[in-house]
Amino acid sequence: MFLVVTTLAYALAAGLAFGGMAATLIREFCGDEPRFQPPFADSAHVLRSLGITLAAGPYMLANEAIAARRAGSISGLSFATALVLCVAWALAAGVVLVFLAETLTGRTA
Repeated sequence: MFLVVTTLAYALAAGLAFGGMAATLIREFCGDEPRFQPPFADSAHVLRSLGITLAAGPYMLANEAIAARRAGSISGLSFATALVLCVAWALAAGVVLVFLAETLTGRTA
């Protein structure tokens, strides 16, 4: 049980770190905060949009939810739901990253 909890905590930390680094790199290269609007999410460039959203999606969603809450356009429950979804998204990304790291190095937990 302890191994499962520590592995999930490690995966969450890896997902948050990966998303934060991706969002920071996108902001530095593009000069703008990544968001769910063009040029970051564009139907003309689907693969690029999927890559950006996969990498920085939790931070994009959190920023959109915070902006909407400050503007008063979403309720507290919607805001909490968005934040829980951000954590779940980061955890899922972290699980994939841990799996890839174990597969590429040949080591297991």
